[in-house]
Amino acid sequence: MATSYTIKIQTSNAFLDTGTDSTVYVQLVGKDGKTSTHWEKLDLPWHNDFEPGATDVYNVKFLDIGMPVIIRIKLKGIFGTKDEWLCNKIEVCKGDESVVFPIYNYITNEAEYTTGEAKIPQKETCEAVQHLRKEEIVNNKKQFEWLPKDKDLGYKGFPRYYNADEYEDLPRIFRRYFKRNKDIQINKLKGAISMAIGKFRSAVNDVSDFDEFDKLSKVLGGDRGDYLQGWDTDEGQGWQMLNGIFPLSFSICKEIPSYFNVTDADVTKLLEGKTIAEQIKAGKLYITDLKSTYEEEFGLERSDLSDGTPSVCPPAVCLFNINDDQRFVPVAIQLVPNDRDYLFTSDGSHDWMLAKMYFRCATSNMHEWVYHFLYTHNTVEPFACSLFRCLSRTHPVYKLLRPHVMTLPAINTVSRHVLLTPDALIAPAMAIKSKSFIKKRYETYNINEVFIPKVLEKQGLDPEKIPQYWYGKDSTRIWKITGDYIRSILHLYYCCDQDVVEDKEVQDWAYENAYEAFGWEDGNRRGVPDKFTSIEQLADLCTIIMTTSSAQHAAVNFGQFETYRFPPNSPGIMRLPVHKRGEANMERIMNSLPTGRQATLSVGLTYAISRFTEVEEFIGTFSEYWFTEEKAIACQKKFKQNLEEFEAEIDERNSRLSRKYIFLKPSRIPNSIAI
Repeated sequence: MATSYTIKIQTSNAFLDTGTDSTVYVQLVGKDGKTSTHWEKLDLPWHNDFEPGATDVYNVKFLDIGMPVIIRIKLKGIFGTKDEWLCNKIEVCKGDESVVFPIYNYITNEAEYTTGEAKIPQKETCEAVQHLRKEEIVNNKKQFEWLPKDKDLGYKGFPRYYNADEYEDLPRIFRRYFKRNKDIQINKLKGAISMAIGKFRSAVNDVSDFDEFDKLSKVLGGDRGDYLQGWDTDEGQGWQMLNGIFPLSFSICKEIPSYFNVTDADVTKLLEGKTIAEQIKAGKLYITDLKSTYEEEFGLERSDLSDGTPSVCPPAVCLFNINDDQRFVPVAIQLVPNDRDYLFTSDGSHDWMLAKMYFRCATSNMHEWVYHFLYTHNTVEPFACSLFRCLSRTHPVYKLLRPHVMTLPAINTVSRHVLLTPDALIAPAMAIKSKSFIKKRYETYNINEVFIPKVLEKQGLDPEKIPQYWYGKDSTRIWKITGDYIRSILHLYYCCDQDVVEDKEVQDWAYENAYEAFGWEDGNRRGVPDKFTSIEQLADLCTIIMTTSSAQHAAVNFGQFETYRFPPNSPGIMRLPVHKRGEANMERIMNSLPTGRQATLSVGLTYAISRFTEVEEFIGTFSEYWFTEEKAIACQKKFKQNLEEFEAEIDERNSRLSRKYIFLKPSRIPNSIAI
């Protein structure tokens, strides 16, 4: 018997060409997986159907099959031409009942989709849906191919990524919104850097004083704000170590390394009469030790200066103290191991200022290529590829993580061409070559290096014991809120650990993560689980992926312009060999710092990548409705509520501070790495 159905179809507006002029037909399949309706042509009279951003409503008569579990869609182009259509979702209503089919994909020719109800595969009872899930994964593994192991595009020794030489080679679903794509490839990277160079052609030679660097900064960003307040003071530099773009680059000091030749006589006054041993015992000393990173034995490749000599980036060691005023400040820096001629202590001299610049050059290169690119961009991209390959759209983990990995293949494909090549615009402005640094660090990389609560614990960084360590406090809270949300979702679909063990899709995903993504060349899975044995283990990995792509990237990325806009604050490259005590003066400092051209490149790049895109979506925002069950939607609402409450707490705290920390405000944390 025929009955009335209402079909509501929403076309995406993510691109200019998301709509279709093809004739669209639909067919519904009932809960038994066998009973189906006829194919119905969807066409409203005197109406242009399926335009970008439009929602079209059709009332049709179908055989009463109850509420459908599968919808089939067919496109017929004009005169047989092929067409594609980016459909967001389809809602089918019958009486008081309705069911939503999340699509969010390009449709070409024919396609079929299941309802939005999330299920793990072993709990799917409809044979037709079981078959459809298996068929979807087979097709996905053909469409979303890994970079072949015998194909060398210059990124051997990196985490594996999607098989795309150029941005245009990516599947359409990975390509970004039109506005976003334009921002990245034109305004954001090459364009912004070129713009800065064009506006500052007069600064391509050496600069004579700090004011010249300040002029460059103002070209793109106006006056320096509170972030660089006291940049040349110990307190200012200490605050940036805690709350700037490298807030994990230090550890608690349990002993002074043998090659760090600082003594009590050097720092007792700076420690306010206490000895080094006393401050270590009190938990007041912290250290950044870059000796093993930058020594020649590590094998990093340095950029060449204009005269052909290698740039300078020293194996610096810096000691920090929490003083009686509850300030985190540097007290000693050694630029050459085991040589006291290169040991400097805080005395307000030119020697000390220049030593801090060399130290910040070392941390800057570590930040850009390790903490930023390897630990966020490179870490999340393989999970994006494996997620699309191994999990069906019905899987709760797919629905949970898709919004947080979608943009990675696009931005990283662009970055590999714009930022990481030997002739990249930024290359002359960084002391260490990007590929060299990333490959070396990846040799010993472990996934726990991006599990921030474990990192804080391992490095002895207790946010409650380090005054003004707002990053530590806020990141810990974000990880808790995100982890609670993820666990609330997973517990809706996994009743026990055995459910995880028996989930073939998620186990396949684990295997690919371990051996096709991270261990693809050497079999070293780098701490990534090759199987899941519990809900908690699965939740941990999901939290790593989601939080790395959102909060951690926000913490290390969006403060870059404020950090690097004034090169003396944090230079990316140094030109002269490190100085001995007594050798520094303003002339030596200016001759050691980057040239005007090098500074222009650095400022231009960081300006480009430190701004949000026009269509940014922030954490807690769900513009794609993948979950349709009330309980899952309630979890999302609770997540958003917790984030809003946390933001209110940050605002209240910041209102009492002379220097605010804003990088982990939820309203400033994008859902995914988009720049």
